[in-house]
Amino acid sequence: MGAAVRACGEGSSLTEAAHAAGFASSAHFSSAFRDMFGMMPSDLLKALQPVEARARRDGL
Repeated sequence: MGAAVRACGEGSSLTEAAHAAGFASSAHFSSAFRDMFGMMPSDLLKALQPVEARARRDGL
């Protein structure tokens, strides 16, 4: 789990991070993450994005 979270923090997609950390699929990683932390990894990544990046993504 730690390796996948670090990979995401370094810019890997959730799928790339999951596979690099040895998960069978991104779905397996997501369900394990949710079971461990009570939230989906994509929700955490969105919350951690800098405000400017979110504004660019949302066209603001």
